[in-house]
Amino acid sequence: RSKATTIDSMGSGIEGDTSIERLSQTEDSFGESVPMMAIQHERPESLRYLLSLNDYYPIRVVLADTNNEGTTLLSAAVQLGHTELIDIILDYIYRAESESVVIEYFSRQDIRGRSVAHYLFNAPALITRVGRLLPWRQKDKNGQTPLFALCRSYDHGNYREMVEAGLVTATASQGDGQPLHLDDHIDSKGNTLLHIVN
Repeated sequence: RSKATTIDSMGSGIEGDTSIERLSQTEDSFGESVPMMAIQHERPESLRYLLSLNDYYPIRVVLADTNNEGTTLLSAAVQLGHTELIDIILDYIYRAESESVVIEYFSRQDIRGRSVAHYLFNAPALITRVGRLLPWRQKDKNGQTPLFALCRSYDHGNYREMVEAGLVTATASQGDGQPLHLDDHIDSKGNTLLHIVN
């Protein structure tokens, strides 16, 4: 499926435009772009090359890139827990015109209402690295915040360190110098973080 219309495709009688512009903007049946395919197949060298093609993948296109489930490129890389892919994408999106664009990108939700922050248990090093920019109070369709997701990852090898980093960062992100507002982290069933960690 192609997302782009080129002069070649409009002006030629040839079915199936094979120009680079057209091919670079195609998606498979899952709505995955070429960069998303590089992520899903864990090909950092391919992703780095594709993102170097600024004419075909300008930052506005990369920031808007999601699959049929609304998963962004960064969220896909975080869900895989692939550090090199995560670093490539972060380096690229930090070229955005302002920090507010980056914050908005981090807040984009998939069809489950989850942003990249809801998947941090796969890449906990990001908590201290980009935590101040993440939507810690954002709730998914079950009413769970990113802290819920961290606290529910009981079998994680670094559970305590990960949860502590999340609590510290989420508290600091409130910006009011107060202890963590536990009432911001109550799910749709009435569970609090204390229920979860218990």
